Amino acid sequence: MARSGPPTTVEPFGQLVTRFVGGPLGRHAQLISGTARKAYSWFNPATVALAVATFMWVLTVIRQDPCRQTVPGVQPNGFIEQCYSDIPALFRSRGLMDGNTPYFDTGNYQVLEYPVLTGMFMELMRLITVALGAPVGPGLNEQQVIDSTNLYYSVNMVVLFALLVVLVLAHIASTPGRGWDTLMIVASPSIILTGLINWDMLPVALTTLGLLFWQRKKPGWAGVMLGLSMAAKLYAGFLLGPLLLLCLRTGKWREFLRTLIWFLIAWVGANLPVMIGAPEQWMAFWTFNSDRAGDFGSIWYLFVLGENPVVDLNLVSTTFFLIGCAALGVLILLAPQRPRIGQVSFLVLMAFLLTNKVYSPQYVLWVLPFLAMCRPKWRDWLIFGVGEALYVMAIWGHLGQYLNPAGGGPDKIFWAATILRMLTQLWVVGIVIRDILQPRFDLVRNGSLPGDRSAYIDDPTGGVLDGAADTPFWSMVQRRGSEALAGVRSLIPPRTVPGTPIPGLRIRIDRWDSAGGRWTAAVWVLSRGLLIAVALFAMSESGRTFSQVLMNWDAEHYVGLARDWYQYTGNPEIDKRMAFFPGLPALLKAAMVVGIPGEYAGMAISLVASIFAAAALYRMGGFWAAALWLTAPTAIFTMMPYTESLFCAFAFWAWERARSDKWWQVAILASAACSVRVSGLFLIGALGIMILTWKFPRGTSVPERIIGWLQRAMYLLPPAGVMVLYAAYLKKLTGSWMMWYEAQAMGWSRGWTAPWQSVRTTFDVILSTQYDNSPGWDLVFSFEILSMAFGLLAVGFLLRRRMWAEAAWVGVQVLAFSTSEWLFSVNRAVLLWFPLWLIAAELIAWKPATRRGVIIHRVVHISWMIGSVVIMMWWARMFYLGQWSS
Repeated sequence: MARSGPPTTVEPFGQLVTRFVGGPLGRHAQLISGTARKAYSWFNPATVALAVATFMWVLTVIRQDPCRQTVPGVQPNGFIEQCYSDIPALFRSRGLMDGNTPYFDTGNYQVLEYPVLTGMFMELMRLITVALGAPVGPGLNEQQVIDSTNLYYSVNMVVLFALLVVLVLAHIASTPGRGWDTLMIVASPSIILTGLINWDMLPVALTTLGLLFWQRKKPGWAGVMLGLSMAAKLYAGFLLGPLLLLCLRTGKWREFLRTLIWFLIAWVGANLPVMIGAPEQWMAFWTFNSDRAGDFGSIWYLFVLGENPVVDLNLVSTTFFLIGCAALGVLILLAPQRPRIGQVSFLVLMAFLLTNKVYSPQYVLWVLPFLAMCRPKWRDWLIFGVGEALYVMAIWGHLGQYLNPAGGGPDKIFWAATILRMLTQLWVVGIVIRDILQPRFDLVRNGSLPGDRSAYIDDPTGGVLDGAADTPFWSMVQRRGSEALAGVRSLIPPRTVPGTPIPGLRIRIDRWDSAGGRWTAAVWVLSRGLLIAVALFAMSESGRTFSQVLMNWDAEHYVGLARDWYQYTGNPEIDKRMAFFPGLPALLKAAMVVGIPGEYAGMAISLVASIFAAAALYRMGGFWAAALWLTAPTAIFTMMPYTESLFCAFAFWAWERARSDKWWQVAILASAACSVRVSGLFLIGALGIMILTWKFPRGTSVPERIIGWLQRAMYLLPPAGVMVLYAAYLKKLTGSWMMWYEAQAMGWSRGWTAPWQSVRTTFDVILSTQYDNSPGWDLVFSFEILSMAFGLLAVGFLLRRRMWAEAAWVGVQVLAFSTSEWLFSVNRAVLLWFPLWLIAAELIAWKPATRRGVIIHRVVHISWMIGSVVIMMWWARMFYLGQWSS
């Protein structure tokens, strides 16, 4: 069994520190073990950890002393003194000082908003305080209130220290061979900074006892302890999810089921008296947390401070947490070696804390035991602890309002501390994920130093999981899945070799570092430069500012959404914005929170996304495909705060990855695309056609083909889920699942119209004098007809080449745009039709057989390029001047 040993002997960071406090052990020094240990029995993990815990708790109590009120009328400022605690505050404000029992008694005070077991623990502390002679009840004078509060606080200090001792001993017992890692818990500054803020030591001790029973292979008692822990704080319930997956992977589902049953019995047993006797008071905890806005410590609170609160935060926060849980589930099932309990428990808690609506300082106590289990590295412990310590000091300064700038404005120090805290935690999260994916870095499994397998163990806290082999089924799933994720092999041999053109096209593609790649970058720079030059000319011509020339048409809607988010007002001018999907507005909102104007952020996003979209086109169709797209007549929309560039960047790469049979990457990219435009729905459908028409190797049986279809199709569920989530959000906001479609009809007359009627109406607009006072509008409508014609020709070409998926991608959009009252926005949609640009690239690369054919080909080619750039500049001017441009 692996032993951690004193950190000064096995940890590089610990060895470094000892150079400044006495130096490392001498060459002839020995650590006493065996029978000689009795003479030196004090030098063991339990004794040292308890000594350190006692010392740290004494410092904690001393630190809290300035917050004790001793003189009537003189209330210490807990924020300035950095020693605020809920314990005395809630004793006075939740009826305990009046002699009332939480939940069952009511009065002129707020109902206790804590889980039942925490409330009962508070009541137990009150009873002990009364037994020690404290005056409790109504009608106390101010001095009696002070004396009663201080004694109650002292009782809590003693009992919470006892729970810390339980935590220490249980942690050492539950991690055999890793006892010295417990110092990472008791030596943490977070004990001093947060140990007496609240009663969180109770659920932490219960959770650790639950892990001890699990390690001792007593799943029933483990369930009881975890159930009681959840009755005190919600977080213990989240540990069951990863535990379930670990048990499924190893076939230990019976042990998990026993744990779950006793978990439910314990939780219900603790809650049932209050649920029956005071149901409304029991609901107070749930309603309080449901109704609260983004609060202290969370990323959402920064949006509140920036006066851009996230709308429907419950849905947003829960969605992000579920995404994190889903990602963790995939990691657990597909990791090359089953993760340890400490690792997955740490990750699920961090997923909850980083996405939750509130992240109070004392919540770090939940994580400390799992940090010691999953990553016993003092360097990472220090990084994690620094982030926590700086945040705790910043939150008291923020609440005390003594960090605010003298001239007013946002509390940037608090903002920075909150972000730093999250970054340090994400650092450790990343390291833990790295350890799971590459077990050779796991310090617990491989000794204390990477590569040291001299004392290999599996999972010290694993209990029935320790040393358990994966079931044959999950071994197959893990092997196939990890190989696909790592790119070692595909689920089914791919139809194409990555980097080669899509089947059906005859294009030669050069390497990235070739002249073609450099010329693509040059065209991107030149085309963006031309568009900016036109903007400057438009500013000079119209007297408008740069911000004003950017903020036209849909750009105003996207920035407005970022500012106000989605609203259902009954005003069509506002409600029609629900036709726009939330991906781009969310990015703009994040930029606006930190002070970047939405129009500039949108332009920056489009600029960056356009080079990625061009790179995907280059990967699929070579230089000319990318160059023609970058200089398209409507290329202005790939640089403005519009969704074209962002969607193309995600969708084009999703397609390229699908053709290379990298479907987990497709799932991520297509999900991102679906968050940006409703066109993601067409992307899902076209990818489905690609799956159904996949070219399998000769001799593949029908069952193998079905498996191949299903394996790929499962990766389309996440992007489909994104579409459903947005529809569900609008359903909750407006009562209609199809509000995104109704908003299009509301704002842009996109209700159903027969295609022939749509074309006829468009021709009527072109030939009439209806828009004579709007220069260029008739040309724009003419281009709509031309764009539709190009789309139809592309569909015919693709069908002729049997490129079914590409034909579906273009064809379904041609059909969708032909069913509006008239044709419009087809000009912009052409930017999404990547097969059109691949076809154009092939035509340019085509070599006619005769000299006359070569001359005609070159004339057409050059004329197209010059004409496209000229029209691009004209279209950009139309946009900048606020004239309609599709």
